[in-house]
Amino acid sequence: EHVTCVESSAAAVSLGKRSAALNAVSTRMDFHQGDVAEFLKQKEEERATGQEHDQFDIVIVDPPSVARHASDVVKGKRYYESVIFRVAPLVAPGGLMLVSCCSRPITATDLASCVRRALGWGKRPA
Repeated sequence: EHVTCVESSAAAVSLGKRSAALNAVSTRMDFHQGDVAEFLKQKEEERATGQEHDQFDIVIVDPPSVARHASDVVKGKRYYESVIFRVAPLVAPGGLMLVSCCSRPITATDLASCVRRALGWGKRPA
């Protein structure tokens, strides 16, 4: 019933807010403009200190392109693994994490391996 959006682009956040208003769902949406790493750090600190922390039924991981060339694939895969590992605790039991990749050199097989590896580190089922 509630949506939290984390987006680095101010223009995208503005568009999201306008769309939410046009669809009469603004009261059910939170927009955080900034780096997802900072958002994740805040959530990790909340968990570490025993504060009540958010968990979500659906989490969509849609980072920007991190591997534009074949030489960037290893670095890009490590980035995906890091983000997936850090996001996994935010997924409620029985929830879904959807991961997309717009980095052309990273294949679907590569991405699936990143997901399995990162979730394995966190002892979460893939």
